[in-house]
Amino acid sequence: MTHSKSTIVTTFEPIIAVNGVLGAGISPLDRGFNYGDGLFETVRLDSKDGRVYLPLWSLHRQRLLDSCCRLQISLDINRLDSSVDQILQQAVSHNVQRAIVKIVVSRGVGGRGYLAPKSLPATLCVGLYPASVHPMANTEVGIVLHLCQQRLSTNSLLAGMKHLNKLEYVLARSEWQDKSIAEGVLLDSDGNVVEGTFSNVFVVLEGKLMTPVLARCGVAGVMRRLILEVLAPKLDVIVLESDISLSDLEAADEVFVCNSVCGI
Repeated sequence: MTHSKSTIVTTFEPIIAVNGVLGAGISPLDRGFNYGDGLFETVRLDSKDGRVYLPLWSLHRQRLLDSCCRLQISLDINRLDSSVDQILQQAVSHNVQRAIVKIVVSRGVGGRGYLAPKSLPATLCVGLYPASVHPMANTEVGIVLHLCQQRLSTNSLLAGMKHLNKLEYVLARSEWQDKSIAEGVLLDSDGNVVEGTFSNVFVVLEGKLMTPVLARCGVAGVMRRLILEVLAPKLDVIVLESDISLSDLEAADEVFVCNSVCGI
């Protein structure tokens, strides 16, 4: 999608559409608002050769649709695609060439009670936000990690998904205010390394590239998948998905964290 050559906008108020209506609000009866009954994706928007695009949208899209199937949330694919296109058009019209697109899907408006009515139309909220700032020093020099006291609960039925129940991550992120700390490491109830508060973790240990297995908890990130399925195979590097203890992390020769917004 092309943009004009007028002044590039980097700071702006978020532009949000709910069910295709710009500036609309969420119902107080929405199950996402009441119960965290839904999913979200945070997608990087970039520009190249005069066009705006979402570099890893296909992977985000697939994870979102797969998770909707797992949670039995009814989301029409064409509706999703048209809503994302609507926000890309807003980026073009406002001369935004670098931003974040956040997509929130809830089961819909369902009244009170945990049991959801059948055949609810999903609530779809798509927003355009200013891009996150990640200093170049993070990749050139490295980062400081905080070991979070908050542990992640085990729930294999929700493992891997980017669902709306994020209180554990909110509590973990509240543990530090020091701006020199870039990220926090989260462990599970057994003391194994799972991920960061917004990233996945990889380690090099005894010559092997490893990342935590996410069968019991954690988010299977899009950048993690890109590394596992595309980047590592191109480099003929084998990546092992395995339990990684805190002592393994401390003994590692190399450690990096990644997500689809800030990269590696």
